[in-house]
Amino acid sequence: MSSYTTTLIERFAGRGVLIDTNLLLLYAIGKYDPDILSRESFDRVATYSIEDYQLLGNLISLFRQKVTTPYVLAEVSNWIGYLARAQEVECLRGLIDSLDTFTELQVDSFELGKDASFPFLGLTDMALAAYANDYLIVTDDARLIFHLNELGREALNINHLRQEIWLMN
Repeated sequence: MSSYTTTLIERFAGRGVLIDTNLLLLYAIGKYDPDILSRESFDRVATYSIEDYQLLGNLISLFRQKVTTPYVLAEVSNWIGYLARAQEVECLRGLIDSLDTFTELQVDSFELGKDASFPFLGLTDMALAAYANDYLIVTDDARLIFHLNELGREALNINHLRQEIWLMN
């Protein structure tokens, strides 16, 4: 792992991690049925593999606290709704079970909407940005990472971590 990635993880390990929508969806589906990831039968996570799910799970385990927002949860829940009905029900149950180790952060959507970046990022990413000083944001969203970097905040791009792991093997 690069020294930058290691430094980020070490800096935030005692504080916590905040996972963006696509990755929390990957985590939820992987916990429910990792084979969905290998079949590439679900477009929203088709770019990810079982190994990516395992990498994400290992990464999450390094942090003292795992947090999320209602906006991320709403998006994940909506995306799970695109699974077949039986899968949807079981995956949502699994999501709820796995979230008992997460803390839900509250942020006022009307306040987020007043920020000049709101039209550029949207509600969910604005909520993530609001907590970027306190928690390590893990995402695959280049636009969000660019915005956070403009604000002098850092985030971990899961794609960079995937490349680092690939290069080490």
